[in-house]
Amino acid sequence: MTDNEYAMCVYRRIFHLDLKETDDDICIQGVLDQIKMLDEKKQQILEYYYRHGMTYVQVGNQIGMSHNWVGQNIKQAILLLKHPKRSCKMRWSEIRRQAEKNNSSYRPNLPQEKTSIRILDLSTRAFNCLYKTNRFYVESILEMNIYDLIRIRNLGKNSRTEVITKMHEHGYTEWANRMQSAI
Repeated sequence: MTDNEYAMCVYRRIFHLDLKETDDDICIQGVLDQIKMLDEKKQQILEYYYRHGMTYVQVGNQIGMSHNWVGQNIKQAILLLKHPKRSCKMRWSEIRRQAEKNNSSYRPNLPQEKTSIRILDLSTRAFNCLYKTNRFYVESILEMNIYDLIRIRNLGKNSRTEVITKMHEHGYTEWANRMQSAI
């Protein structure tokens, strides 16, 4: 299996794509780079399982561990790769968005399309709280008032402050100031 096929296989698992689905947004090198950032055991297990097509038992026999341990480590590796800070480096759209954000001519107050909340670079807790309430885009956060923000389950004071601060940092100052004054 080539590097491209291997990266695509792992990418499909991370983003829950079917075998027939293709995602033109994938950055193969980004996927491979993020896999290299995992510890050696997890890299080795992913390599055996996805590149060589081995079963959990075969992988376990190869490295001298139980198949249960192999399964747990594959799940842990996929969860690590799913984290917003890592997964955004696997998609061209997110890479372009980061490059635009660093460009001085970029104007975040005038979004051309829906902007994923991944660009806010939130902590895992804040990201998951927003994600579980179907707040996938910055535009959906902009529609919220302070009471909507307070009502989000498990989004405590620190996480609310983080969301407001990140929105301010990304140029949504009017909304952030409105939220800050309501707190």
